[in-house]
Amino acid sequence: MLLLQLYRCFPLIRPLQYLLAPITKLATLSAAERATRKVVGNRIDRRGKTEHIDFFQYILPDDSLVPANKSELTHLSAIAVQVMFAGFGPMSDWFYSTLFCILQEPESYKILVNEIRSTFQSYEDISPRTLAGLPYLNACLEESLRLMQSNNTGLPRYSPGAVVDGHYIPKGTTVQTSVFALGRSPRFFHDPFEFRPQCWLL
Repeated sequence: MLLLQLYRCFPLIRPLQYLLAPITKLATLSAAERATRKVVGNRIDRRGKTEHIDFFQYILPDDSLVPANKSELTHLSAIAVQVMFAGFGPMSDWFYSTLFCILQEPESYKILVNEIRSTFQSYEDISPRTLAGLPYLNACLEESLRLMQSNNTGLPRYSPGAVVDGHYIPKGTTVQTSVFALGRSPRFFHDPFEFRPQCWLL
């Protein structure tokens, strides 16, 4: 992190960052790139033969042109990795952490089951609009997101030069929030280490 700040302050020495990179790390990155390209190539070969629609279906639909050269394949691989980490990873973590938390709390599980079963008579009745109207389900999702975040540190921001909570933050200062610490702070949450969906129903 210190080196990144140094390169940002002194752009003329930025090219040196490649000379200071450990050789073993460069080899690892190269291996990861080759593996990603191979997986993407295998997925391209299976276009139109998958059982379910996945994220890749939206990146490269069945009727679109296949990458014609290494550059296009590399670009497609980069997009696939970004979609996986930005789309699939956090959402699956959220889904599984919600199930984990619910199963640890029998009372919460019972309330949630009653809410869902009293709202829907069949699977076809379930839609994003009706799900948005279930207060306890949404409280459970909020609470699991508080306890088990995929990104424990908020993304960094540059201060424009402003007063925050009585403190002046100079212009250009990089500021970052610890979401992990905020979600477990007794200053903001009662029983911060416990799964308490009811705190979102106030």
